[in-house]
Amino acid sequence: MRIKNSDRLEGAQAEGEGMLCISDLRRFSGAGRFSDRNYDGFELSEGITDVEAGFFDCMPHLRHIVIASSVKHIGVTEKTKEIFDRNNSFVSGLFDSYAEQFAREQGICFVHENIELAAQGDFFERGRDIITLRLYADGSAELHQDCRCPGISAGSVGGGECDVRLPGDFYLTHSPKDIAELCWGSCYKAIVNCGKLKTFLNKAKKKKGFCLRFG
Repeated sequence: MRIKNSDRLEGAQAEGEGMLCISDLRRFSGAGRFSDRNYDGFELSEGITDVEAGFFDCMPHLRHIVIASSVKHIGVTEKTKEIFDRNNSFVSGLFDSYAEQFAREQGICFVHENIELAAQGDFFERGRDIITLRLYADGSAELHQDCRCPGISAGSVGGGECDVRLPGDFYLTHSPKDIAELCWGSCYKAIVNCGKLKTFLNKAKKKKGFCLRFG
């Protein structure tokens, strides 16, 4: 099992297969950073199935846990529960996964994980356009548009990033086509046909939201 600094959030990420143990955390050279208030996230990557009880007890500022769909059990102690309560913690994952079940069991907030809607183009030619639906624990949502190009040529071919804010109830008011029309044209067809987006919108309607508060 390997633990490293996360690329997606302010915190750490565990990679590997099977159970994540307290001993794995002790081997992580950056473990001391958990005393920093801004180092408040932990990501359980695909392949991890279980987390040993007490694993999160040495993370006093833990606020956000990203839980992959492979995870089936996370052990929780009284100290873990105190940390969740004190920090108003929340988890991210897929609808109807263990992440949502865990949030319900612990009485904390569940937020559907971010969804990559499209990735089109060639990095070394015009650039690669990547559209991601970002969902937040405060109930807000946005479309993040990122054009990745080599070197300074990005400025001449449309490289860069921008965000488009969505209304909090967009899952009720916007179809895949409506969302695609808000994004760069290169990704239009891919977004309209994105199966993950269609599934998300259907389930969000049934659940009355993408940010579910169980506390």
